[in-house]
Amino acid sequence: MRSLQTYGIKPKSNDEGMSSLHGMQRQWRRSYSHVVEEYTVGLDRDVEILVAQLVNKEKHYQVVSICGMGGLGKTTLVKKVYNHNDIRHHFDGFAWASISQQCQPREFWEGILFKVISPSKEQR
Repeated sequence: MRSLQTYGIKPKSNDEGMSSLHGMQRQWRRSYSHVVEEYTVGLDRDVEILVAQLVNKEKHYQVVSICGMGGLGKTTLVKKVYNHNDIRHHFDGFAWASISQQCQPREFWEGILFKVISPSKEQR
């Protein structure tokens, strides 16, 4: 907020300015499942391990949590798994969801639901 004032940018009100600023930050940081790094180094083995866990018919994993500090390559790894041919043939439905520090639970769950069931405008 202070840097906005430095440059003479004044939001209409404190609450409105901060919420729109957080909204813009969320949009900039959002990741998309269809944008996959073409060349990556050192993730192939990790991708194969995760794919093997998810398609394992004996254990029936449907969710795998990936966590760690920023910059480790979590999103890149998950995109590779999400778009892997074995994964695409194993599961019936797919949804890409990112959770930010300013998570809005309703928006998060609605986003997953809408991606899985693809409702019409009337159903929404």
